[in-house]
Amino acid sequence: MLLVMFSHVFIMRDGLDIARNPAYINLQTFGAIGVDIFFVISGFIITYTAAEWNGKHAAADFAKRRMIRIAPAYYIASALYLARLGMSVLFQSLPGAHREMDWPTIIKTITILPIFDKGGFQSPILAIGWTLSFEFLFYLIFTFIILAKVKSRDGLLLGIIMLLGIAGIVFPVQQVQLKFITNPIILEFAFGVLISILYRKIKQPSARINIAIMIISLLLFASLIHFGFGEIGSIDAITNGHLSTTRVLIWGIPSALFVGSLVMIEKSRPRFIKVSRLLLFIGEASYSLYLVHQYTFMGLTRLAGKLHLREINIFLFVIITMIAALLSGFLFHIIIEKPLIRKLNKVFLKQRKEPVIVS
Repeated sequence: MLLVMFSHVFIMRDGLDIARNPAYINLQTFGAIGVDIFFVISGFIITYTAAEWNGKHAAADFAKRRMIRIAPAYYIASALYLARLGMSVLFQSLPGAHREMDWPTIIKTITILPIFDKGGFQSPILAIGWTLSFEFLFYLIFTFIILAKVKSRDGLLLGIIMLLGIAGIVFPVQQVQLKFITNPIILEFAFGVLISILYRKIKQPSARINIAIMIISLLLFASLIHFGFGEIGSIDAITNGHLSTTRVLIWGIPSALFVGSLVMIEKSRPRFIKVSRLLLFIGEASYSLYLVHQYTFMGLTRLAGKLHLREINIFLFVIITMIAALLSGFLFHIIIEKPLIRKLNKVFLKQRKEPVIVS
């Protein structure tokens, strides 16, 4: 999440025409790799925490929990953004006033999945909503797996996702919905599922080996920033499947190594690992941060433009915007997201003995 925010800071910088430093040209879009890390984490956590859920009641419960966790906050954030676009009609000086709103965009915002998309993947009001489309696709597959009551469920889940992703590579299609469900980017969820399988099977992972794997993943990240990675950070290049395979290979694999090594290091319980309440809170509020950080950036863009801060130091610029975005995300989480989820859980869900999925 913080990586995605970091990337958007640079986009905001471009909106102010702050001078670019060629040395950081790859760094400015590298933050989009936060999405790939997020997909891997999601594949791991959902598979691991819902391992014992089986049958139609469990499937319905899982689907409701996922909807409650993701949809309401997303719709509220989208409504706020729609209101801001409405204001831009009256005040053309607002950032983003040039963007046009149409019915396909509104419909896609409501459905999340590309059910009615025609010609190509339609972006929702919140551009970041494209990631939720693939997240919901993974939830749908997982729900049907729960419903099926199969014994080797993790293996079947892994097989289905890999089959769909590989089919998109070998047999590319043009029809929007088929292209969506066979988009190779879903292989990053398969990486998370595989990590979950290994996490269960490896009883005593080696902290040293996994620290080495983590270092390798960080070196891969650093090399990508140094040498570049093309246009794989582009949303359109991924949603239309054009560069999805490339992104899975050069961003997805290092992300899987990074996530896998961290969870294995945690399982080995080395002495140097300490629980940080601040980091736990940031993790809990990460979805809110993801949804609303762009609002903060837009407000700061307008303020910086009025104050003529084009010559501001880029590092100071990043620090200020990141702190402001964190604060806005925390407020949204505390005031809106958390109370809303608690209320909806009481209304629509029965208490279960299994732990609630909170990823």
